[in-house]
Formats: sequence, C-alpha cells, structure tokens
Amino acid sequence: MQTTPSGLKYQCLKAGQAGTEPKAGDKVTVHYVGTLTDGKKFDSSRDRGQPFEFDLGEGRVIAGWDEILTKMQIGSTYTVTIPWALAYGEDGRPPAIPAKADLVFEIELLAVTKGIPMPEFVAGDKAKQKTTGTGLVYEELKAGEGDAPKATDGVTLSWALWDTSGKLLGCDARSGGPLGGVVSELRLGRWTLPFLPEAAALLHPGGTLRCEVPAKLAWGAQGMGRAVPPDATTIWQITLVAINPVPAFVKVDVAKAKNTASGIRYEVIKEGAGASPKATDQVTVHYTGWLTDGKLFDSSHARGETASFGLDQVIPGWSEAVQLMKVGGSARFLIPAKLAYGERSPEGSGIPANADLIFWIELQSIDQ
Repeated sequence: MQTTPSGLKYQCLKAGQAGTEPKAGDKVTVHYVGTLTDGKKFDSSRDRGQPFEFDLGEGRVIAGWDEILTKMQIGSTYTVTIPWALAYGEDGRPPAIPAKADLVFEIELLAVTKGIPMPEFVAGDKAKQKTTGTGLVYEELKAGEGDAPKATDGVTLSWALWDTSGKLLGCDARSGGPLGGVVSELRLGRWTLPFLPEAAALLHPGGTLRCEVPAKLAWGAQGMGRAVPPDATTIWQITLVAINPVPAFVKVDVAKAKNTASGIRYEVIKEGAGASPKATDQVTVHYTGWLTDGKLFDSSHARGETASFGLDQVIPGWSEAVQLMKVGGSARFLIPAKLAYGERSPEGSGIPANADLIFWIELQSIDQ
C-alpha cells in the first residue's frame, strides 16, 4: 500500500499497459465498486452493468478519483482508500455516505480517450517571487519579448486558475476560451477582478506569470460559488498571447460628418469596394465603442476577434449604420441614445441611460 502527499492510500491489484496513464482533460472509462471502511457497499458500476465515463481533472468526480486515475494504466485495477476530505467532506452524502467518511474503491481503468491537455499546477518559488504594492505575488515562469501592453491596448490572455491545494478550478481550454479585452478593463466573464489589469501590464508577449492572488484582488469576501470560498487566495497562470491594437478615440467631426434622417452622424474612414448589406443579412465586423467622453465600453479589436451577427438582432442605430457601409470599408458613427439603448442601462455594459455612443466599425463580410 502506498500513500500520496494528500493522504490517499492505494495498491495496484493488476498492472495495465505501461505508458497509458491518462492526464487531466482525457475522458476515462472505468468500472468500480465503492464501500465504506466497514465493507458496506454504497455504489457499483458493475452491479449496474454499465461502465462509468467522465472527463478527468475537471472536478466532475470527487478529488480522490481525479488523483488516483492519473496513476493508473489502461487495463489496471487499483484499490484505493480516499480520506473524507478528498471524498464528500464533512457533510458526506446521506443516507449512503455518512459525514467525514473515508471511502474504499476498487477501480478498473477500461479505456482512455485523449482530450485537450489541461494546464499543470506549478508550486511557487519563494526565491523568484515578487510582491506589488497591492499585495499581488507573482513570478515569471517564462520570459516574453517586446514591450509590455499599455492600459489602452487590447490583449489576448491564456489563463488557468487553481485553489491553493492545486485543484484546477478553470482554464481557457474548458471555460470559454482565452481572456481578451482592453488592459484597463479586463474581466473574467461577468467578474471584475482587480488583479487582472495589474498582472497583464507586467507581461511581455509570449511570457507567462504565476500569480498568487489575495482575495481582495479577486472575489473577496463573497467568494465565487462553491469553487472559491470567501476570503480565499487563488493561484493563476497567465500567458500574454497577443497585444491587439485598438483604434484611438476620435470624436465625430460634426462639420464634416454626414447625417441620416434618423439622426445618425458618420464619417467614412475607408470606402469599401464590395456590396452593402440588407437589414436581414448576417455580417462580420470589427468594432470599438466609446461613450462621447472617450470611455471605451466594448471592442472586438481589443479581443483580437471579429464579431458576427444579424442586422435584425442589434440596436437600431447599428442596423442602420452598417447598411450604409460596403465590404472592406470602415467608418466612425455617432449614434443617438434613441437609436441605441435609450433609457436603459444594460447590466455590466458601462453604458449609462440616455447615452449617445460612438463606434468605429469595419465591415469584414456579408455572410447572409
């Protein structure tokens, strides 16, 4: 019987095919029998006659399972005793599994389907770590080249997030793709995490940082669901994939602008050579949007990826504006509030009620 640093005890009952150990991100197929330490059986895939499949290392099963499967080979059978902290914790899973119950499993690994590799946790090196004035602890895992991004630049970041025990909580490979946006406004989904702009500004293209993020710079006293408890430190790995240029803010020159009957004012930056879309067409564009005081609120340029949508699915000002363009062209538009969001303030957008909006739009294609 062997014991891991986490306290998991295991023994190989039957050896498998050497070199076939699964990794986080792989799909595994297993048969298993689960018992309490007194021998009472609480679950069995063999009794059901149906093997169990799951994606390894993604929190789909108890932590002890994610750990032991990485040590097994296809065709092997292990017996493993999983301490309650790596199983169902203090509460257990009544009535079958009591509180603070250690569990015993016999597991046979039947098959492995290779998936997207998950990032590996890296322990911090105190000798290499630095601390910023805000309390962010970071170290450079890989040096980048070139200038660091400015607060007004757009960036594309590869990211991964762990708790302090090394449990993977999320990454771009499984949680919505890379993180992108203007450095000063970086967000992770709907969350504004204060450390992100600070960390991004420390990177150079191609470089990777390991960050120990105190709660006050992440989810604070609220935490984030079941994954991040209140006041928890989190561990991040962030790579600067690209710096994405963002158009500079320029007000629409009223004296030079063309006016539409609805009240839109616009200046052609580059005349396109292709067709103009109809109100029912699907289009692909690059765009950046500002309030009239120059505050940026959204930008596909910053994310480094174009946006596609139907012109009957956007605000009226956008639908009208893009129909004035030709493929390959770009223009700057001043859209009055009545043709934008009016008295509404879309949640999380940074757009106040009754706001006129300025957009730089490049029409890439008509997709119909």
